[in-house]
Amino acid sequence: MKIYIAGQYNSKYVPDDLWLLHNRRLISYFDVMPDKPLPALCTSKNTILDSGAFSANTSNIYINMGQYFDYMVRSKLQYGIMLDIIGDPDKTYRNLKLSKKLVLPFVLIPVLREGSSIKHLERMVSFNDSYYALSFTNKLN
Repeated sequence: MKIYIAGQYNSKYVPDDLWLLHNRRLISYFDVMPDKPLPALCTSKNTILDSGAFSANTSNIYINMGQYFDYMVRSKLQYGIMLDIIGDPDKTYRNLKLSKKLVLPFVLIPVLREGSSIKHLERMVSFNDSYYALSFTNKLN
């Protein structure tokens, strides 16, 4: 099983020693948009770029899907998590369908948010992707 460490690379929630020792990283586009370079330890093969949709939503900031894709191409990343719309699985699915019509030089990973229905899961897996992202945003007790 491959596990990717999520969280800001300069966050108090991800200890520096874990960040330095672990060779797989999940970086949020929210932290690098629109054109900050990726952290030095991130390479095209060990990094997944998350769209940053949750952070953008909680900060009331708009993320442009085209700019997100352009950043992935410029950074030569191989994997990215699709831009989902927090609280609206139908718009998230619309983004997924639009993205699937494009010829992208990277793997775009569909995401299913906590609270989505089985219908949304079934629509997502109908594309037969090799990777899926599940997002759980509630705090654990």
